[in-house]
Amino acid sequence: MAAWLDLVNDDGLWSLVDFSRLEELVQGLPHPKSQCPHLLYFVGGPSRIRALRALFPLNNVTRQGGTGLVNLHISTNTTCSRNPILFAESNLGLPKYKGQRGKPSSQSTKTSCKRHMVPLGDSSLSLEALQQIIHGQLLLPWTQIICLFIDSVLDRRAAQEFLAEPGRRLAFGKHPVMSSMRVVIVLTRQESSSSGTTESNIVEIGLETKEVIFLDLRRRSDLSDVAMFEPLRRLLQARLTQVRDEEENEGRLFSAVHLNAFWKASLMGEARFSNRGSLDLLAIARQGFPPACVQINHVRRHFDRFTAPSLSQEQMNEFIASALLMDAYPPGMHKGSTEIARYFENLVTQMTPLRSSAVIRRDCMQRFHQQYGQSVSSTVCLVCLFRPPEHMLPCQHGICENCLTIFGEPSHQAEYHIELSRCPICNDECGIIFRQLPPTKHPIILSLDGGGVRGIIQPGLLMVLETRLGVSIAEIVDLCVGTSVARKIFRGHSIPFFLRWLHWIGSAFNLFKGGRYDAQGLIEVLQDAVGPDRRIFDVSRASPVGCRVAVVASRAADGKACVIANYRGAGQRDPDAAYQFWTPGGELENPFLWQAYFSTQNLPGLGSLQDGGVRANNPLAIALRESSVIWPTAKKHDLLLSVGTGFSPSSAGSPKNSARKLHDGALPRLIQATLHSPCMDGAQGFAEALNYLPLSARSDVLRLDQAIPGPLPDLDDITQLPMLSSLAFTVSDELVRTMLASATFFFEMDEFPKNQGMLHCRGSVLCTHPRSAEIVHHVLTEFPGAARFQTGMGEYLGSVDLQDCCTGCGYFRKEIAFWVHSLEEEITIEIADMDFHHRIGGMPKSVHDLLANQKAYAPFGRPDHQMSVWPPNRRCYCMRGKKRRIQIEELSSKRRKM
Repeated sequence: MAAWLDLVNDDGLWSLVDFSRLEELVQGLPHPKSQCPHLLYFVGGPSRIRALRALFPLNNVTRQGGTGLVNLHISTNTTCSRNPILFAESNLGLPKYKGQRGKPSSQSTKTSCKRHMVPLGDSSLSLEALQQIIHGQLLLPWTQIICLFIDSVLDRRAAQEFLAEPGRRLAFGKHPVMSSMRVVIVLTRQESSSSGTTESNIVEIGLETKEVIFLDLRRRSDLSDVAMFEPLRRLLQARLTQVRDEEENEGRLFSAVHLNAFWKASLMGEARFSNRGSLDLLAIARQGFPPACVQINHVRRHFDRFTAPSLSQEQMNEFIASALLMDAYPPGMHKGSTEIARYFENLVTQMTPLRSSAVIRRDCMQRFHQQYGQSVSSTVCLVCLFRPPEHMLPCQHGICENCLTIFGEPSHQAEYHIELSRCPICNDECGIIFRQLPPTKHPIILSLDGGGVRGIIQPGLLMVLETRLGVSIAEIVDLCVGTSVARKIFRGHSIPFFLRWLHWIGSAFNLFKGGRYDAQGLIEVLQDAVGPDRRIFDVSRASPVGCRVAVVASRAADGKACVIANYRGAGQRDPDAAYQFWTPGGELENPFLWQAYFSTQNLPGLGSLQDGGVRANNPLAIALRESSVIWPTAKKHDLLLSVGTGFSPSSAGSPKNSARKLHDGALPRLIQATLHSPCMDGAQGFAEALNYLPLSARSDVLRLDQAIPGPLPDLDDITQLPMLSSLAFTVSDELVRTMLASATFFFEMDEFPKNQGMLHCRGSVLCTHPRSAEIVHHVLTEFPGAARFQTGMGEYLGSVDLQDCCTGCGYFRKEIAFWVHSLEEEITIEIADMDFHHRIGGMPKSVHDLLANQKAYAPFGRPDHQMSVWPPNRRCYCMRGKKRRIQIEELSSKRRKM
């Protein structure tokens, strides 16, 4: 099969058919990521076929049968070289199947299983015009040498029309790429001389080309084909060497993987050929990359703030240039951007397979730090200068999730755990393990209501849940938003019963004073719990860092909700949002942790704060919004667990007779309305928050609460603490099973699906927790009826078995396989037994989304610089070594025939 492109007409509308021939040849190369092919384009009549037979004797290019508009082959004796030769060929005039315009060639239709139809849109264009546009706009930009074979007067005219169509230009950003294409016009028959074929009446062309060469072979027409076209062979060999050297020096020598990616992007962008502008290769290569944005003046002011000596322009430029280099050139990225190379030419020339852009950046940061000392970034990650610093290291340098992956090492504890041994900026020892959200999974969110003395119910419920799960809540929850209250801050008052009216007066007075909370007691409790010297952004080595924590407070001035958190988030927050997110900068704005929970503190940029319960006693809505900021690509959550502070199964009856008038008074109605509003009533806030969620998301929001006998205690009724502490806390079996399935297991593809009529998919169910054997043990306990993995349709995928856990390191992997009709078909993987079934994390999801989440479609490298993530190399932690730079493999000498 050699058909590459074809034209079809359906009810008067033309479409271009791509038979994925280029992708097929690229996948057939032994080392497509390091091989850089050349594309030759042969256009003409019968002499074209004779030349191809002579130049590529091992290729079958004369096969009988229908052909497409353009056919594509690979020179079989160059398949294993560093520069394989791809050669396209087509007629100079209209295709042979002119009488069959309504369908593509029968041979190409039967042999290709991956056809892509691209509507051309403009039905007014003729077949001849469309053919010219496809040549000029799609093929010529990627062609190094084009050979035009002229045998007759008709060929001469067709060649003039062919060369008159301007080719589309390539560009890196706003900078056009100089074309390296050569045009070779081959004269093969005496008929062409009698018709006045001269250089002057053919070379007047609008095509941008490096060189136009006339090769007159008419006097060699009596020789054999091999002898006749020997000068053409020598010419092509010499010109290809020149082209390779030029493109390599200018950073335009594309690998086979990159060439195929550029081709598909340009093809999909040609829904209408009316746009003849340049093709921005930089934009194509950076699809999915966060935009780089560095404000030099802002960075200079920042460093001037924290360092004594001023920065020179050269040192600042080198520091910023190395950050841009790391962002622009992850491993696998070609050196193609003339815009970046102009500013950072010196750094680009230092790059080698063993000295990546990240290594250059690290060396530059450490030189910078040695000269200018420690600097703390306020709004950007000092490592990359592009993103907010999500984590604060013990040395007080901030680092984002992306840079953490670049400079850290995969931990031997669990999937998506990163170990950072040293700070990449100052090289100080860190020794911290960070837990990341797997790309195919969605976050687990914990929302904690406020409730005064009833807040003691939440630890009781969570402790029971932890016992049932077998792991700590903090180790599986990705985001926790809420408040908590301790018993010590509610001090009792020894007041005789007959003087209780003085207590009531005091309570009324406290409405104006600030409440019945003992501020000093709260400070003592928080300092005892978290330590007096620990700050909000400090990290702990006790367990993997991963759970984001946010406390909701409110401004005393206007009551607006404020969020104080130990993270910043990668996404953008709406400046007109209903709450204010506090972003600290520097140690002066990194307060002690106990201060964040003490609601009467003054924080820079926020002013005086008060209890967040007066504004958002149930922080569910804030938690959902913050989740979208932290993980903007996750789209949704796997599970949101809202934990209440108790409810009363029975509601109080209405007062009768004379008490009704007092009960219905203005002040009692105001108090009741306030106490039962969503601001103060967590249960009511939860119910109202659900009304604003789409139906598809409500099933992933669960409520955990505890029934309290009798009427609910007042928020500051300390006499009820013994009763609340003695409650028999319970957690539903449904919640436990849901947490085990969605919080600890997720699925990843192991390879691209294979087309076998339907798509056969292979992948692995993995575990997020280091102690996977304990997780599996509790799954077998909570799913007592032969726990298994299955699809949402009930298809059996394998049992849940302790044998899938490595006894040495705890690595869990369950290999499964299933079938789908298309990449867009959604699949759901569940844990089930005879009576229950609950989906694992990240489900449901289409196969295409799974591949996209894993960056399987990342031909130009990943922003996090991970090179060997696709296809994944599944090994237990016992077998894993340290991350290393892989040198380009030597090409084998094996030959294959295409």
